[in-house]
Amino acid sequence: MGFLFPLVITYIFYLLKNQVGLGGGDIKLYGALGIFLGPMGVLHNIFMSCMLGSLISIPLLSFKIIDRKTPVPFGPFIILAVVIQIYFPGFYQSILEYISGPSL
Repeated sequence: MGFLFPLVITYIFYLLKNQVGLGGGDIKLYGALGIFLGPMGVLHNIFMSCMLGSLISIPLLSFKIIDRKTPVPFGPFIILAVVIQIYFPGFYQSILEYISGPSL
């Protein structure tokens, strides 16, 4: 799951945009993290690392430090999301509860 899901997403992105979305190193990193985090942990990590990447990239784009064509490495955001998942589980759970809304 950790290897195949990002691989399929990258392949679909390549078919649609004709450019590579995730590099091979990111896919292999997710494969290794899949062993440790499990399927749901990898899906949560993908979401959280995309969120972190957006929180960093949007201000950089706004202040014209980078432009839309500048490639941004995704590996640091994956690692930062893993650190949050492992070492700050309370913060991680509060993010999940905030996103999923109140439970009935």
